[in-house]
Amino acid sequence: MSHSRSYVLASYEAARQKCIDLYNDGNSFGEPEYIYPNQKSDAVKITEIFRSNSDVRAVSVIKRTKVGMDGLMIELMKMMSTDPDEKFCLS
Repeated sequence: MSHSRSYVLASYEAARQKCIDLYNDGNSFGEPEYIYPNQKSDAVKITEIFRSNSDVRAVSVIKRTKVGMDGLMIELMKMMSTDPDEKFCLS
């Protein structure tokens, strides 16, 4: 499991850095941040829903257009696949 966590974190960091580098180079595919604070906050809330209630199998998320659903999903999957709790962590 620890190898999977390391791979996920390394891939995430590489993508984060590429996004920022593209932005700094003036490329329209870059962003000043890979995952924005609102996306991170929402990912924490969703993770806590799953963590606090083992009966929950799905969560519906409704967001306005252009508020970063992709970033939310990336952050959520990173968090849930690198969680230190072996029983909670997705593999």
